[in-house]
Amino acid sequence: MHPGDFSSPGGECCKASRDLANNNLKAAARSFAPSCTEKETRRSPSPKRNFHFSYSHGRTFPRMLAVRGTRMANGRPKPVLALDVYGTLIDPFRMEEHLRADFGAKAKEAAELWRTKQLEYSFRRALMKKYLNFGECTAQALRFTAAQLGVSLSAEAQANLLAQYPQLPPYPDARAALDELSAEGYALAAFSNGTESAVRKSLEHAGLLGYFGKIVSVDPLHTFKPDPVVYEALVVEMSAPRETVWVISSNPFDVIGAKACGLRAAWVQRDPKRIFDPWEFAADATVHSLAELKDVLVSQ
Repeated sequence: MHPGDFSSPGGECCKASRDLANNNLKAAARSFAPSCTEKETRRSPSPKRNFHFSYSHGRTFPRMLAVRGTRMANGRPKPVLALDVYGTLIDPFRMEEHLRADFGAKAKEAAELWRTKQLEYSFRRALMKKYLNFGECTAQALRFTAAQLGVSLSAEAQANLLAQYPQLPPYPDARAALDELSAEGYALAAFSNGTESAVRKSLEHAGLLGYFGKIVSVDPLHTFKPDPVVYEALVVEMSAPRETVWVISSNPFDVIGAKACGLRAAWVQRDPKRIFDPWEFAADATVHSLAELKDVLVSQ
């Protein structure tokens, strides 16, 4: 890696280069992270790195890019797409039907509260540097939800509900959109707060695993989105210039996190009533369905 890449104060680049040479992704990403805080950071295209991440299709990521082509018809570099999983591809609110037996008429409220607390706990733990994986956050959020809504859940009932999480269905637009993107030659990665094994199970059950050559989990970094280190690690793992890496997410915090680190991002507005946070970081594109994504990418 050239020292000019990911410039940041205090010589972090040199340390990051050493860490990458030693295959220490976590340390390298943390060395790069200060670049996210600089408003004007020089970002030259990254040279090819000697990483070989296995793809579901049996190819390494750099090889996949070479096979599929790295440029679009207009001559611009073809984006590399990192799609969020829960809330973007997989519908966590479908837990409502599984909650109905214990929560009755409060099942919808329980599903929404469970999801809210799940994310809140991940934010808190990232800030406090008290990491537990996303599955643990999910379990703790379920216990909070039951207590808040006055529902007594046995250990068996909790276990049964948690066992349903990897079996959640995809959103109706997910499969057709991934078919289209794959046919157009985009390299696709699943990018998630979940552990690699949990995400793999969810995507496999949903029938989506085969579309993805790489699962990028925050778990090895022991933090969560939108920690800048997560997006820096994504750039490293994608083996592509950061300006070609797109994060596709229904979560505004995820889109903002990506944009703050110099990546590009599309917000999937699953709920038409939901408003994007009025921060200084705006999405490059907003779509209301994944079906719109291909046309948006071509127009950028």
